Amino acid sequence: LGVAAAVTGAVFSALAYVAVRRASRTNGTMVIVFYFALFSTVGAVPFAVPVWEWPTAWEWLVLVAVGVVT
Repeated sequence: LGVAAAVTGAVFSALAYVAVRRASRTNGTMVIVFYFALFSTVGAVPFAVPVWEWPTAWEWLVLVAVGVVT
């Protein structure tokens, strides 16, 4: 199972590199970053929802601080 996960991760990583390289021919950097983040989020949601835990008050404060500072 571990080897299958590693190979699957390598394949999807390679696909992402190829997609970014092809997209860079016709799109700007910000467009590529936006869509990469969008598709990564959509792909992660099915795995995150079953184990989701709401952040504590301290964690919310840290998240907001990081958002403001960066």
